[in-house]
Amino acid sequence: KLQRYSEAHKALDHVANMEGEIYPVIEARAQLYEAQADTTQLFAYLEKVVANNPDDSQIFRLLIVNAMEHGRADFAEKEILLRLKDSPQNPDYQIGLYYVYSIYKPDKEDEMWDILQRVANNNLIEENFRAEVLDNLAEHLRTQNKPLDKLYDIFDSAISSPLKSGIIPATYYFLLKKQNATTERILPVLERIIEIEPESETTYRMIIQLCHENNDVEKIIELCRKAQLYMPSELLYYYLEAHYQYEELHADGVIEILERGLKNNKDEDTDLHVDVYNYLADCYFEINESQKAFAYYEKTLAIDSFNVQALNNYAYYLSLLDERLDYAEELAIRMLKAEPNNPTYLDTQAWILHLLGRTSEAKVIMRQAISLDTTGDDTLLLHYAEILAAEGDAFMAEMYYKRALEAGGDKEYIDRKIGELKNK
Repeated sequence: KLQRYSEAHKALDHVANMEGEIYPVIEARAQLYEAQADTTQLFAYLEKVVANNPDDSQIFRLLIVNAMEHGRADFAEKEILLRLKDSPQNPDYQIGLYYVYSIYKPDKEDEMWDILQRVANNNLIEENFRAEVLDNLAEHLRTQNKPLDKLYDIFDSAISSPLKSGIIPATYYFLLKKQNATTERILPVLERIIEIEPESETTYRMIIQLCHENNDVEKIIELCRKAQLYMPSELLYYYLEAHYQYEELHADGVIEILERGLKNNKDEDTDLHVDVYNYLADCYFEINESQKAFAYYEKTLAIDSFNVQALNNYAYYLSLLDERLDYAEELAIRMLKAEPNNPTYLDTQAWILHLLGRTSEAKVIMRQAISLDTTGDDTLLLHYAEILAAEGDAFMAEMYYKRALEAGGDKEYIDRKIGELKNK
């Protein structure tokens, strides 16, 4: 065995004579002393090569790692501190000292937090590595049920410093989520990711969800507009802005936002397009531009032929205008294939049949709609009264007119219809 070690050293000497005492030789010789369990020779050799290469951080790191692994943490701490005096921002020295304190000298907790603060804010250290260090410590503290306040402070400081990516604030966010932190604590962290990576779509969605849960409409609108600026082709943010702006802008304003979103969006028709087309159709009908509304319903149905929202609204609006009632009936039949027991959809079909003069059929379907409805909807009750009146059943028609009135129906209209029944 001794002979083999001797031969190995001679082989390394031969390489060193040709190539110099390069790092692979140094590392191999250290491993050889390690295999021989000769720590005296190991450290004598490493200290010598470090002295001969004072600016080589890789060789110095090899010395420090071996020192820590062989119970010489005090030596490692002393050597690193000496170097940090001359190079306080050196990443290797800072990281090395952090590992000395966090793993080998747990009694020096204050010193550990101090050097961690420096590591976390050192822009010479890769952000991914800093995030990993912080995440590992967080997991350790969590498993030990130790407080995280100091770590939060370090994260807060780190995300406030200049950053090139969102990895550190993202790591902080996931820690806060695990700890069930408040929205007030989480929101600024996510906003910092947006500042660094303004095209981080996932982050926009997370912030919008938080703001929705807290009913912060102004913040949602602000985020949607910012997202439109950096990601103008993303239709979602036009749709969300339109949704949350409806009460203030009404149909005209919503149409402007959604049409702008469609103009900027280059995607093929998607599920989101279906929602946008439906929204535009409803808004156009609201401002009495029925042909534009119907064109958008057709676009919706071209993507999703059984979209019940489009089928119901399209069919019902056609009935309100007394237009293309046969086509409206086709739409209603298709809609009821998808949801045969929906009272609103049954009401739409019954009303179309009533307008087509097929009152008996309408009455049967309307009775089914009333029996399935659990809300006491005044529109359904009113429609049933109208159908009963058309059939000549004045007694039952008056009863349902009164029920519609009790459910919140238009008093002036209903009183007039009851009066007409009594004058017949």
